[in-house]
Amino acid sequence: MHLSRTSTQSAMLRVLLLVLTCASQLLAAPPSNFVNVNVARTIDLTSPSITRVSISISAKNAASESVGEYYLAVPLAVADKLGYIGVDQVNADNKKVKLVITPDKVEASRKVQYYKAELAEKAAAGSTISLVVTESYLAIAAPYPKEVEQIRPQSLKFDDNLHYFSPYPSEKLKTVVKVRTQDVIDSTPYDSKSMDKLTYEFKNVSPLSRRPLSVHWTENKAILVLESLQRELIVSHWGNLAVEENFELHHRGAKLRGHFSRNDYQFTAHAHHMTNVVKELKFTLPRQASDVYFKDQVGNVSTSRFRNERTKSILELRPRYPLYGGWKYTWFHGYNAPLKDFVKYDPENGNYVFQFNFLGGLSDIPVEKGVVKVVLPEGATDIKVLAPFVVKESRTVSFSYFDTIGRPTIILEKLNLVDEHAVPVQVVYKFHQTNLLRKPVAVAVGVLALLIVSMLYARLDLSITEDKAADLQLRLQSYRTTVYHMDKSSSHIFKSIDDAFDSFKDSRKEKERFEFAPFERQINDVVRSLNETADEAGQKLGESAETKSFISHVRALSSNIEERCGKVKGSLALVVALLLTADGGDVDEKKKKEVAAGVQKTDAEVKALEAKAKKIVDDL
Repeated sequence: MHLSRTSTQSAMLRVLLLVLTCASQLLAAPPSNFVNVNVARTIDLTSPSITRVSISISAKNAASESVGEYYLAVPLAVADKLGYIGVDQVNADNKKVKLVITPDKVEASRKVQYYKAELAEKAAAGSTISLVVTESYLAIAAPYPKEVEQIRPQSLKFDDNLHYFSPYPSEKLKTVVKVRTQDVIDSTPYDSKSMDKLTYEFKNVSPLSRRPLSVHWTENKAILVLESLQRELIVSHWGNLAVEENFELHHRGAKLRGHFSRNDYQFTAHAHHMTNVVKELKFTLPRQASDVYFKDQVGNVSTSRFRNERTKSILELRPRYPLYGGWKYTWFHGYNAPLKDFVKYDPENGNYVFQFNFLGGLSDIPVEKGVVKVVLPEGATDIKVLAPFVVKESRTVSFSYFDTIGRPTIILEKLNLVDEHAVPVQVVYKFHQTNLLRKPVAVAVGVLALLIVSMLYARLDLSITEDKAADLQLRLQSYRTTVYHMDKSSSHIFKSIDDAFDSFKDSRKEKERFEFAPFERQINDVVRSLNETADEAGQKLGESAETKSFISHVRALSSNIEERCGKVKGSLALVVALLLTADGGDVDEKKKKEVAAGVQKTDAEVKALEAKAKKIVDDL
């Protein structure tokens, strides 16, 4: 009995869960008001960085009442790579009317993101509407294999849905894949093909139907994606627009197998067009662009060419190194342009309109994150941004040279940018021409303030009470330092005398004489400097006990050095005389011993004087 009750409860629970699941799917799914009578879908794979899909739809209102919305479906697997989706409605005059499209519900169970397009006018029951849907995706095609050798072409593989992924049934469907068919290695079996198309045809396709599509082909174009693009536009009503653009470019094509070889790169230059290497980038700049610069993280890059044409300017950049699959390159470039080409004044409401393209310069290269920073002049007010698509907007204040209140700055951010976003964006603001005087007035006030501060400073007495004892110690220390240097100098001179005498003993020729006079003059200079230092200290430092002690030590050091010089001179004279006599013939041994004893005695006296001098210096 207990087991029977438990099984019954489990069954009821399963039924309840099933009902809730069905109910949630019904709530998430859009109403099935339309039937796609005819769908022509074209997938363009000629640009591997951006996959563009164009869908022409003839849809019939199958509901019993007028309907004002048409729903689109995007698989969640590629929803995060969707850069652009747009819908145009073709009216009776064969003119296109752009529809407002907004993200709608997400049906997680079917892994689908819905979008809702507001029709230009409601479709009556049983009537047919014509729509053109445009979708652009970021780098859906992937390298296959993922690695190739440096001089080998790359192959790409594209996986998608053969059927048009729509919440409505489709009676007739044709999918066309634009690709160079002679380069196709393998693909899903097709109904027909031409030089650049693979065609698939279907009938009675159910809603949200999936059928695998795979195309594998050889492609020498690189898969380039800008991971980040930051543009800064500085508006100056002195007549200039300064633009700087920062790029982080990633080559997502097939990576190199092994290491890069500079030799192979140079010797196979004739075959580079068959590989995915990128050697140059071309930018389109405004017609009167000037002062163009190109720099990267290392510094200025000179490998660029710039030219002004009649309707535009062309900037051709050659990176520091060729770009292969998996490699990145980061750089920035900038230029100036006349402001009159971008800012117009509306006299009716007193507004200035700054118009610029949100994206531009490079085509067929998507941007994962784009940031545009617009810096307006000081004093700009009532700022409004008019963009044809949704952007994240924030505002701050920037400061530059001699700014007072700062420059209003608008920061616009958007993810997944493609060529369709290279459209004008307007920044409307008010600006009074008297604000142009802010900077000159700020400069004038700054100079005047500096002059006033200088005048006040010159008249202020900022001296503090003199500490005579500390001042005496500081000045004595200065004199001590001078004496230390002189003592070291005398030591170097005595060392030079020893070295010169040793050289004389080793290399004397034809009774040449040892010249002591130059060294004696140097010693005398040191002695004279020491005496002058003592005299100067006595005159400038007064009669304090410390001063007298210092002067006494300096005099003693001077006498010590002078006495050492005399003893060294006498000792060397005896030795030189003995050496010259030895060169002339026999030497009296008695004389030789007397000279040796005298030299030994003098050396002892000199060493004693050196020790005494060291003690004098230490006691200063």
